[in-house]
Amino acid sequence: MPIETLPKTKIAYMRQVGPYGPPLMDLWKRFNKWVDRRRLLNDKTIRFGLSLDNPMTTPASELRYDAAIVVDDKFQVDLTLDPDIELKILEGGEYLMTPFEGTGKEIGQAFEKMFNETVPKSGRSFDYRRDVLERYVGKKISGSTADTFRCDLGIPVK
Repeated sequence: MPIETLPKTKIAYMRQVGPYGPPLMDLWKRFNKWVDRRRLLNDKTIRFGLSLDNPMTTPASELRYDAAIVVDDKFQVDLTLDPDIELKILEGGEYLMTPFEGTGKEIGQAFEKMFNETVPKSGRSFDYRRDVLERYVGKKISGSTADTFRCDLGIPVK
């Protein structure tokens, strides 16, 4: 699996605290409405799903996840219009990346396989200081069937 170096990037994001998997669909719906309202989506848009906590060691009710979009350095948030949106820098660095197509239920299994099989085979180790991510490029992320989506899965490595 290829190692890709992601650049340091400014992102706007909306956070959810709670279980990963299918419940995140509501977060993405709310976030994408905001993205549409701000007219940020085009064929080159990069969005990220950032898993901030380890579901094996953190209670499901406390898991944090950010739905995010890359914005330019001058982008500002108006808290009166966008109270759920925050800005931060995604540090970037080396990521073990793999394409994924499936459902919200299947993505956890795909990440588990990457952690248990792919990372050890790569000769690298998980860099726990950075976030595990999903990367969505462009407007269309739907998969080959109505209930699936496409993205790249990324695990930070050192």
